[in-house]
Amino acid sequence: ETAFKHFDRADADDDPIYFGRAAQDQCSGVELVCGGCMPFENESIIARENTTFQARIGPSGNERGYMGITGRAGWGISWYINGTIIPELVVERGKTYTFIIEGGTDSTDLSNYHPFYITDSISGGRLQNTEEEKASETVFAGFDENDQEIGVGRLCQLMETEVSENTRESCSDLQTYIDTLETPASCNSGEPGTLVWTPDENTPDLVYYQCATHLNLGWKITVVDAVPAETEFDNCIPLHETLQLSWRVDSNNSNIRFRLCGCQSIDANTNQYMGFGLSGSASSTQMFGADPTIAWVDETDGPQAVDYYLSAYTQCRAGLGACPDAMDSSRTCNDDIIDVSGSITNGQQCVSFTRQFSTSDSTCDITIDPDNTNQYIVWGVGGLGETAFKHFIRAEATDDPIHLRREPQDQCVGIKFICDS
Repeated sequence: ETAFKHFDRADADDDPIYFGRAAQDQCSGVELVCGGCMPFENESIIARENTTFQARIGPSGNERGYMGITGRAGWGISWYINGTIIPELVVERGKTYTFIIEGGTDSTDLSNYHPFYITDSISGGRLQNTEEEKASETVFAGFDENDQEIGVGRLCQLMETEVSENTRESCSDLQTYIDTLETPASCNSGEPGTLVWTPDENTPDLVYYQCATHLNLGWKITVVDAVPAETEFDNCIPLHETLQLSWRVDSNNSNIRFRLCGCQSIDANTNQYMGFGLSGSASSTQMFGADPTIAWVDETDGPQAVDYYLSAYTQCRAGLGACPDAMDSSRTCNDDIIDVSGSITNGQQCVSFTRQFSTSDSTCDITIDPDNTNQYIVWGVGGLGETAFKHFIRAEATDDPIHLRREPQDQCVGIKFICDS
């Protein structure tokens, strides 16, 4: 808070303090009794090459959120990166990162206009700074050579509800609070903005992502020469002789990270996609209504992972069939796949990606119940360039479901891919 809205004594009839009295310690043996809750845990996202960050606006979480995490005055709203409030980002010099920005585009409505930028200022707010203050700030991304903000896109904003306020005040954890926020059925009109940034040898070890119109909406970006290698996945199963699935569940039971590994190509002329997702039926393997992710490594654009929904056994036409979630805005579906990375080695491709257990996209995404022991799945492989997934099947319709919360087990050890040359 920029001013002390509440600064009072508990009782109006308390005695005054005599500062000139003889030395006397009345605090000995008296313990502090503090009300309220501990701040939310500040999450970290270790970013790797081709990582994509989604930047949206949401509530600051008051004393448990922005103020509690940073120790700085909040403005009532904050940046949410990949669905969580002001995480610390860890990036590597020389790698390229993409920010999908949904902070508003109407510069005449400053309360809903939040240009995203990367700076050495811990506070941000460049557009309200004096020329002298601007001169002392270094901007690394989000403004062009004419000092015009470019990190803008349609506004998508999470809203606090009575339920989420009660959740916050009852000392629940961060993910429980986020799960109770009101997510708009659709964002404002327009398209998200895109900001691409490559930190280099001149980028300091610590910078910040911020809002250009308001102070204190973002937080830290730690820049390192080499990010730690990706943590090993807890589980792996072979889905097919050309496809293996690995996964791990985060400690908060909010996200699950998958890795698909398979052959780069079907034949000398056709590269291959890898598909995996949740069945359209909770009790069996079913293509209709399934929620798969299609992944591949493009030799030019790098690793790709696209959120799909199978609404019919047809090619995608007019938003029906095997379609990307973001293809038809009339369905108010969104691509909720984040943190995509991958590579090709000796003709084999691996793509890793993350999705939330429960996304805001109730139309096209199937919720993963963190307490559910089993989940029926679908998988498939096929040639890139096909207008529809001609082959997106399980090898056997009677396959058992996957226990996503099982004890760690690597069933891929010793199993090699069989790829056509």
